[in-house]
Amino acid sequence: MVNVCKKHGFKKIEIYCNPDHVHLLVQNSPTTAISTLIQDLKVKSNLVMNRYTDPRRPFKWQREYAVHGYTAQHIARIAEYIRNQPEHHKTYTFEEELRLILGQTETEYNEEYLTHILPEIEIESE
Repeated sequence: MVNVCKKHGFKKIEIYCNPDHVHLLVQNSPTTAISTLIQDLKVKSNLVMNRYTDPRRPFKWQREYAVHGYTAQHIARIAEYIRNQPEHHKTYTFEEELRLILGQTETEYNEEYLTHILPEIEIESE
């Protein structure tokens, strides 16, 4: 993921891969749209994940994704939040976290997208 960010001119600040979602904090590229980065991240990581996945149940990303802007004064706090994902998810599920972030950032969203992506997430416990 870091190499894909570099390829598109995005500076990776922090990243954490949860079993069912990814948090990535990047400094935006002046030449590449964020949608291009996300598309390439999904394609490349999908290829890697499927090397380690049962072919009968291939890994695939959902179509939707969330992107939030930030200001320089918030970088340290957001990076810390991302680093603390294992601890954070002892308290919040993915759905609770997503709704919390959308509420805190006052992001308007279509409930249909949440009901579409959230049931698709299946995590097998080892």
